[in-house]
Amino acid sequence: MTTAPKTVSHRSDEYEDISFFTFSRWAVLAIVTLALMISYGWGFYEVVYYLLFGWVEFLTDRWGRVQPDWSAVWLGLGAMVLFVAGGVVVASRSLGSMWRGTGAAIGVCLVFVSIFTSGIGIIGLAHQIAWMGTSDTPFLVSGNESSWKITSQRNLELWAQLCGQWRGKKVASDVSHLSWESYLVTGSSPYNYDLMDGGFTRNDTFIQTNLPWDAEQNREFYSTQQRFFVNPGLYLLDPRGKFKYDERGYALNNYSANQLMMPDGRVFRNVDVPDGTSQTILLGEIRENFQPWAKPGNVRDVTLGINQDPNGFGGPFEEGCQFAMVDGSVMFIDEKIDPKVLEALATPSGGERVEGKEF
Repeated sequence: MTTAPKTVSHRSDEYEDISFFTFSRWAVLAIVTLALMISYGWGFYEVVYYLLFGWVEFLTDRWGRVQPDWSAVWLGLGAMVLFVAGGVVVASRSLGSMWRGTGAAIGVCLVFVSIFTSGIGIIGLAHQIAWMGTSDTPFLVSGNESSWKITSQRNLELWAQLCGQWRGKKVASDVSHLSWESYLVTGSSPYNYDLMDGGFTRNDTFIQTNLPWDAEQNREFYSTQQRFFVNPGLYLLDPRGKFKYDERGYALNNYSANQLMMPDGRVFRNVDVPDGTSQTILLGEIRENFQPWAKPGNVRDVTLGINQDPNGFGGPFEEGCQFAMVDGSVMFIDEKIDPKVLEALATPSGGERVEGKEF
């Protein structure tokens, strides 16, 4: 009598291989997700939010501006009633008596609503993906609030440095209609300024200073966005980055000057500062009503308060705003500062002395 050879099962080994593969796949996914969270910080959460709940924001934004077409509404309700009635008839004949009556009608209604909402969700998801794929604004923004605050501080330092280089220099009469940003930025590398013809050039693009700043001939130049015009902390308030360009495509400046230091709001002027360069605000962060950097008049009243007025100064960071002083230093001033102290910091020749502990 012969005995059939025993068959050795390898099922446990197969299960172990499958389990290991599954574990490895989820481990890689977890590592990649963690890396994205660390690298992009707030931007990563924004992507997840807009993919899952962007349709809610869209509906909220449009709700008050939509006027219902009542004929279409009644037509839709009538179509829904007919659809439910037809669904009940078909279900009762195909599935038996259990699908007759009120329960069947409710079930068909739920199926109909599920199909409808699923369609809306898919359309919304496709809309968000299409927007992120075609938008000029990056939907993954590197950094976090702390790094953005440092970046904004460096931008203010750069502006103050440019002001320091040009303070006291004679301004050509043929450029007196330009913004102070134009005078500061175009007068430094990589821009070239020719006092003979009053023209600016950059990468062979010629700026006609005899024309208004928003003339079509100057559009290419003034639509150029510079990193030190942008306060990345504003992504906290506007994740879509609308603070970079206006509706016409001109590059916006996220900083504004103290109107007492730029009295005409045009080209940079040399203002005496007897109160002390470390005691006088030169420019600072803003959070609303941005204007193109080429447009004259980008100055604001410091005494309107911090984060108090849309036409005043304010920052995206909590409870205050960063300012550059005339000496080039940058300080964060609390929005609850005494208005008299803030006024003293705004005036270049008010005769006040402010102690550091006051702000």
